[in-house]
Amino acid sequence: MLYTTAMSKHLPSDKNSTEYKERAKFFKERMKAFGNSHTVSMQQKLLTLGGAFLVPMPEPDAATKRSLTRGQVLEVSHIKMFEGVPSQCHGNSADLYLGLAPDWQLCTGYSLTLNDQLWRRHTWLYNPKTKTVLESTTKRDTYYGVTLKPWEALHFAINNTSIDVTAPEIPISDYILKQLKVATKSDFEKLIVAEQSEPSTIKVVSPEI
Repeated sequence: MLYTTAMSKHLPSDKNSTEYKERAKFFKERMKAFGNSHTVSMQQKLLTLGGAFLVPMPEPDAATKRSLTRGQVLEVSHIKMFEGVPSQCHGNSADLYLGLAPDWQLCTGYSLTLNDQLWRRHTWLYNPKTKTVLESTTKRDTYYGVTLKPWEALHFAINNTSIDVTAPEIPISDYILKQLKVATKSDFEKLIVAEQSEPSTIKVVSPEI
């Protein structure tokens, strides 16, 4: 059984209510089925910040371990909405980053929506000067994760984008074009080696839920 948007509704505050108990049972079973040591640790960390449950992903992801070691709550002054493809935050953000870097940074980790009290795997853009989040799906209440380093961000973006970065008519930022011109297969192999202690951010295969 998968968590669906139909279940994404207001969570009752009464923990003794039937609905709350049913949802608690659902996420406990899902964590048992999909959770690993990193996911369990991530849930423990996130729930100290608020929320009631973490939606664990079927596939392990580099963002989880990065968020455990480097993650932080983003200071957000404003959320700017961009109408991206529904439930495709990773691809949407990759597309946007390729056109907006370096003014906007690529961030990945988890986000909390207070309405349903759920932490979900999420990716977004962030402008550190204005403390603005560029959100491509649904507005969130708390953003917790990692601001990817330039090479991490490029690696993530080109492996999750729907854009053909070789097409001349595509508006890729000069910053990214310069990186692509000097990027080689060896560069990405070195990046993967540097991430030996965590999974490689090649492709986010699990959809946002």
